[in-house]
Amino acid sequence: MFRIDLIAVFLFTVTSLFGQWTSDTIRDPFTDVTRIYTQFQGEGGVKIEIFRKDDGKYWIQLTVPSDQSFNPDGLFELLVDTGKTLEIDPIKLRRIGTIVGKPQFLSDGNSVAFVLFNGESLTDCGFIGQLLKGERLFIRYQVSDLKKKMHQINLEGCSDALLNSFTLRDCH
Repeated sequence: MFRIDLIAVFLFTVTSLFGQWTSDTIRDPFTDVTRIYTQFQGEGGVKIEIFRKDDGKYWIQLTVPSDQSFNPDGLFELLVDTGKTLEIDPIKLRRIGTIVGKPQFLSDGNSVAFVLFNGESLTDCGFIGQLLKGERLFIRYQVSDLKKKMHQINLEGCSDALLNSFTLRDCH
């Protein structure tokens, strides 16, 4: 039994990250499209961006340092405090994207992006509503078939940054 517990410790790592939540605007000089987003830049190179696309959907992009990567077909889990876990299944989202003709999940080595909130229910704002009220965000993802990694992120300043970036006043 001791041997199994010891193996489990090596296969699952947790990192507590401290960083700053900010809101910013970028204008693409080629298309003249302006993108407003909320960003977390954590120690160790972990970055989170939350942005709204033209169709009204809110996306989250997770980036880890270039020497790390995600299992592109592995589950992603997001949890605020002790709320409801949001499970992201890349295979299912790719299938949905094919059906509706718009991507729902994108990946590129050390970066993934997926729809976080459809932008339709302003009474609770889906998972963004949890981010507005929470203190800690937990992100867990598969690095390989056998190994998972988890980050704990302080949400101090996240609510202000989200409210500065987007019209979410009715969400909290």
